[in-house]
Amino acid sequence: RVSLTIGIITSMITVMLGIVYGITSAVFGGFIDEIMQRFYEVMSSIPLMPILIMLAVAYTLNIWGIILLLVVFGWMGTSRTARSMAFQIKSMDYVEAARAVGAGRWWIIRKHILPQILPYAFASMALSVPGYVLTEAGLSFLGLGDLTKVTWGRILNEAQMNNALSNGYWWWVIPPGLAIALLGLTFAFIGSALNKVLFPKLRTL
Repeated sequence: RVSLTIGIITSMITVMLGIVYGITSAVFGGFIDEIMQRFYEVMSSIPLMPILIMLAVAYTLNIWGIILLLVVFGWMGTSRTARSMAFQIKSMDYVEAARAVGAGRWWIIRKHILPQILPYAFASMALSVPGYVLTEAGLSFLGLGDLTKVTWGRILNEAQMNNALSNGYWWWVIPPGLAIALLGLTFAFIGSALNKVLFPKLRTL
């Protein structure tokens, strides 16, 4: 449950941050959009796992520290897509009409843009959970996670330290490995199902 908690909480925060960042960049446009996109490109060029390993070696990380780092370096995934969707929506005739009668940017975001992007956000949350679970498992497997909590990565780390495979202790290795794989498969199916429910056109593809 620790691994699942990390995956779900991190996924929810990173997706919502990415959505807000992308929408804000698209709606304000101009110089603000340029500055925000340059910052996006800088953050996107930073490799996640090496940074996490260096920080985990330098500092003792607990679960909330891991979540914080994953959020800081993981919000960019949905930002570019949200920005593209917001650009398309804000050019629609009904949005132009709302702007013509005096609607402000935040009213347009709240009433027109955000409701259309939220379905994409929910699907992205489900699809991104396995990645964060695997990242945390990788850190714990290297012995750099929260050693006070039992996670699948920590179980695999202890199995490796005690030569479980060499000694034939398959039950120390296979169950956590299968659990990680099944979790990833489960959320992949959930994300795919949400995509088909929220975007009916995908059913014909």
